[in-house]
Amino acid sequence: MIDGQIASITWNITIKDDENAVVTVSSWHAPFTCDGKYIVSHEGKKLALSWSSNDNLDTECDMPSPQIFLKKSPIGKVLVHSKLFIWDPNGWKNTRVIR
Repeated sequence: MIDGQIASITWNITIKDDENAVVTVSSWHAPFTCDGKYIVSHEGKKLALSWSSNDNLDTECDMPSPQIFLKKSPIGKVLVHSKLFIWDPNGWKNTRVIR
């Protein structure tokens, strides 16, 4: 940041059931969009999360769907990929699973 402070953003992804998910974003000095309710679909071995414009009437998302992908690594870890990750939108990132 221009004042020397570090910006951070945390994405919390909750899979509600086979068809629905919720993404909440908490941020400290970082811009974000696309938080809210998502529709879950399957694309091969990946879960694809698409922001639901019907369920998120008070917010917006400028990124085309699906915005978020989840998959399991060969050793069973959950990985995430999204162009929404503004500092490093390429590749798959490790997640921390909270139950």
